Amino acid sequence: MTDEDQGKTPTLEPWFSSALSAARIRDGSRVLMLTASSPAHVRASLAAIGDEGTLTILEPDRHRAATLDGIQHPGLAVLSYDPDGREVFGIHDALLACPWLAPKWPLNRYGELALGNLRPGATLVLDLPAPASCPSLREAMEEIGLPSDAVGAWNGPGTGGLARLLQADGLRSIETASTTHLVRFENPYALARRVVDTQPELGEATTASLQLAFARRFGTNAEFEVPIHRERITAMR
Repeated sequence: MTDEDQGKTPTLEPWFSSALSAARIRDGSRVLMLTASSPAHVRASLAAIGDEGTLTILEPDRHRAATLDGIQHPGLAVLSYDPDGREVFGIHDALLACPWLAPKWPLNRYGELALGNLRPGATLVLDLPAPASCPSLREAMEEIGLPSDAVGAWNGPGTGGLARLLQADGLRSIETASTTHLVRFENPYALARRVVDTQPELGEATTASLQLAFARRFGTNAEFEVPIHRERITAMR
């Protein structure tokens, strides 16, 4: 049985549990989530809110949205939707965004969604990739002759400008933090596969090249760990 089958947070994204805790979600909470990386994230969130809570997920990827929509819970709503920031989905106790990749929408969208959808005193948690989230990936890309920005979605916007925008929007108690997590991969191919799956524009031919680059860099064809850097902002409506 896999982690996802059991409803646990997958080890591939160890930052999610702490982000969920920072959102102060409890039994009966009404939660708005901006994208969900896996069914395990949804199940962990549903376990936190209990049978009386609600979880509304905005997931632009329609295939992922269809998968998440198959999870059974009376308070779950999955919208295959790319928000523009002006929408109102109801009043919520928390807004949580903890994606593996940085969303493509403008930074001001987070604050706009928080203002329109959070009650006073509610919590906003944004846990995003750091501006240089995976130095090992950047070095491997350069080694195989590709520009490091070819995996731009692995790199987030940084907390500085985002914190200033949230403050200008009127959010309070803004705090920022940087974290580093060791993510375990079964072998270099698994990491290369992850990169190409998340950035399909790289093309399948890139997988083998990255696999060799990672094997040289980490000195193994077996299991290994990769440091991933994240940045988190918490704020109050």
